[in-house]
Amino acid sequence: MAESAPATITWFPFYRYPASLLWAIFVAVLLFAGAFRNRWLWLVLIPAVLIHAAWFCIVKFAGFSPSEGPLFSQIFVPTYISIGIFLILAYRIRMQKQFGILILATFVMASGILLSYFAYNYGGTNISRESRMALIFDLILGAAFLLALVVTALLCRKRLTRLRFAPWLLGWSFLLVLIFTCIFGWVDYHPTNMDMALEVMGIGAILGLGLCGFISPFLILAFIGPFHKQFFPTYQQEQTSDDNRQIT
Repeated sequence: MAESAPATITWFPFYRYPASLLWAIFVAVLLFAGAFRNRWLWLVLIPAVLIHAAWFCIVKFAGFSPSEGPLFSQIFVPTYISIGIFLILAYRIRMQKQFGILILATFVMASGILLSYFAYNYGGTNISRESRMALIFDLILGAAFLLALVVTALLCRKRLTRLRFAPWLLGWSFLLVLIFTCIFGWVDYHPTNMDMALEVMGIGAILGLGLCGFISPFLILAFIGPFHKQFFPTYQQEQTSDDNRQIT
């Protein structure tokens, strides 16, 4: 009797739905941070779910091929999941020192990128050139976000308010993604004409807009309730001093 070819069975949920691993970690961090004792933490789910739903619709209706959808998801999903986890931990730990916040953001972003690479590549057993490219773009988005935090913190070190922090962070995030993408494109592709250079710049602009789109909902959340008091203490002190001057 002839033997049939061996069948490969992938039974882990994240083999079929790689994003499920990142979402499981997101929910675990949310519960570990004490979401049942602090209802404000549940609000972090809102921007994360909205962004994920929007991205799902884009992949579903934008005409992505079966191979392109997971590839772009490997680039974008860990970015907004990591930003959400960073917001949860920074609030829960009550971290206000800028250096500590940077270390936390670096750890969260790096962990999200590595876990995404693991999940979307079947535990590291199906690594293609496209997957390596997605990893590079992940690193570009993560590095741009971290460096944008540093630059924004330096620019707002004397007066940290919402109206100063938000435009600086979004502007620098977009600009740094564009710069990093152009540097990578020049090193890897060696564009020889204007069309190729514009294509690389277009990719950088799309990635930069994507990062800004992921940051914005979480920024809005950081501007309300206890998140605002936690992340913008100098603004609260200025408001209090202004109120005291009005009373006197």
